[in-house]
Amino acid sequence: MAIAKALEVHLEDLYKETSQENPAESTEASPPIFAETFSHNGQASYEIVTKNVNSKKMLPLVVKIEAGGKTDFEEGMLGAEKYVYVMEGAVDVIQGKKSFHLKKETAIYLDASLDHYIKNPKTTPAKILCVRTPVKI
Repeated sequence: MAIAKALEVHLEDLYKETSQENPAESTEASPPIFAETFSHNGQASYEIVTKNVNSKKMLPLVVKIEAGGKTDFEEGMLGAEKYVYVMEGAVDVIQGKKSFHLKKETAIYLDASLDHYIKNPKTTPAKILCVRTPVKI
């Protein structure tokens, strides 16, 4: 609910086109959670956590950043937003001259239209959930 509120999206819109089947009752093998994985610089990999990306209003990604690695610089269109939640490790979100240190189970919501990148200052890999809008791959 907090993600829906932060993104100013109705909660039911987050769950459009999701299965109404109870997974506990299913006897079929579950499909893979991640639809596609890609990497821009070899230091960070991105796993798309939804299907039919172009029909969505937001793009959820699991980003894995190697020890000492970083993502490429990003600058979204005017009005672009990003939510970053640290699942494992720690990261620094760099936006202009500002740096925000995030450790496991902490998050930040930022204006993604400003130039930014995420780096892993630790000697172990980091894993983050990143939700951005609008959808841009």
